[in-house]
Amino acid sequence: MTNEPVEWTKVAWAANQPEADLVVNLLREHRVAAFHRRAASADVPDFLGGGPRDILVARQDVDRAREILDPQADDETPGVS
Repeated sequence: MTNEPVEWTKVAWAANQPEADLVVNLLREHRVAAFHRRAASADVPDFLGGGPRDILVARQDVDRAREILDPQADDETPGVS
């Protein structure tokens, strides 16, 4: 059994830590491994729970995570990737 490194991919962002916790917990309830981290532009420890957070999932779970986070999304909608 080989343990290949996981490639984490940003799928969403949250305005603050409590919001990020909600999003991560939603993904985990659907068995998608996820975590959040401070956005690079806001990596100031003095913000504590404030400031934007990036939501990351394993690359192989990106499509599933996006489906969970926005079940109404239509791939043919202009501007949606």
